[in-house]
Amino acid sequence: MFKQSGVIPVLDDRLVLITARKSDRWIIPKGYVEKGLSPADSAAKEAYEEAGLIGKVHHEEVGQYRYRKFGKRFAVQVFRYLSKRCWMNGMRSLIVSAG
Repeated sequence: MFKQSGVIPVLDDRLVLITARKSDRWIIPKGYVEKGLSPADSAAKEAYEEAGLIGKVHHEEVGQYRYRKFGKRFAVQVFRYLSKRCWMNGMRSLIVSAG
């Protein structure tokens, strides 16, 4: 099983939803846990690389999920990410009010 980590981004107490560049699917920024980085720090790096999010990751896991793709199995740890800024970086995003 391949280990990945991702973030649920929040900006000003509002959820940031992101769609992939190649489709209209909603995604969370995620990727493989990089050698030398904790799962949370690796997820924060993916948040910047995939969605242009700048902020701070919380190191306490908020959830996890598993999926299959191309015959492989993946386990994803998910962390909360407090965004200070959102650069579009080729992705589309939508900020949803918490209330």
